[in-house]
Amino acid sequence: MGTIPSYPPAVQPLSPDDLIPVWQGGAQKTSTVEDLLNSNASGGLALATLQYPATALQAIFAGAFVHVGYSGGFTVDLAWAANPALWANAFAIADVSLGDTGILQSIGLNSAVTITVGAAQVWLSDTVPGGYQTTPPTAGGSIVQPLSLAPAGPGHGIFFTPLPWIGPL
Repeated sequence: MGTIPSYPPAVQPLSPDDLIPVWQGGAQKTSTVEDLLNSNASGGLALATLQYPATALQAIFAGAFVHVGYSGGFTVDLAWAANPALWANAFAIADVSLGDTGILQSIGLNSAVTITVGAAQVWLSDTVPGGYQTTPPTAGGSIVQPLSLAPAGPGHGIFFTPLPWIGPL
């Protein structure tokens, strides 16, 4: 399976009139690259709320931080700092069963998770696939990937921003 190296995901350079599958208003539609890049004021989709479908390679829980890859179509697996190939580039909006298509969000508020303690940063977990932790991973072979640019406060979700990772340790 190939992986998507950066945001926005693309298998090859896209032209302005290429079509991309998107979810808007709860329904799957297609949009041109040009429309996606236009601002909301001119009728384009907001990249901060871009959602897209992918087939689950394992059961995915709502709020899980996930890795979206491409192998003849978008696929999704739980992101996990203990496996550098599974860095986080999206999160799941709802539970997805193995083999089913789920809707993923590539940036924005992940309100399905709630921070229980204040933290200056949250990190991709190296102990719970799809999870987060309030201290950087330290296990050998793990990657260190922050999940948000903003501090996380108790009782709030995580505003996910796909950020670069370092490692493996």
